[in-house]
Amino acid sequence: MATRYRSGKVTITLDDGLEQWTRSLLDAAEAETVALLEAEAREVMEAARGRWYQEVQRETGQSGDLETVTTFGADGSVTVGIRSRDTRVRAGKPVAALVHRPGALSRQRVQITRAEYGEIKKGPRPKDAWKSRKDGRFYAMKDNLAKSDGAYLFLSLVRKPLFGRVPKIAAQIGERIVARHGGG
Repeated sequence: MATRYRSGKVTITLDDGLEQWTRSLLDAAEAETVALLEAEAREVMEAARGRWYQEVQRETGQSGDLETVTTFGADGSVTVGIRSRDTRVRAGKPVAALVHRPGALSRQRVQITRAEYGEIKKGPRPKDAWKSRKDGRFYAMKDNLAKSDGAYLFLSLVRKPLFGRVPKIAAQIGERIVARHGGG
């Protein structure tokens, strides 16, 4: 379809070429944006997956199994994110969102020898050592070597790093569009 404009002796004819060119730019930018977001999400996911079980006391093997997800909405929106493959829900939230690092004052039970048991029982905190009735072994409460800030893992290992990369991604998208379409 073409539109003609006349002014005096001058006639200008416009067709849908400009609209098609603009649409092609937007489509290319959208595809490139999704590809960049997916690449950044994969990097964050791999880093989080590598650290997840180093920062918890008890492994279930479920919540730290992460995956990237790209969702296309009916309204044309595209969302790129990271989620846990663990489908359990507790307190109305995914279990992975509730996993946290041990707190700064965290302590844990460790198995000790009979001699260590005797020393702890003589010391200032004798209740920190006991003999198990089930297995006859000796245990003590000691400072947790993995103690940290108690922050939620999903928030600190996934969400914050991913959202922190958004400005970098936006700059890259702009640079690529300009470079592809003749900008200087």
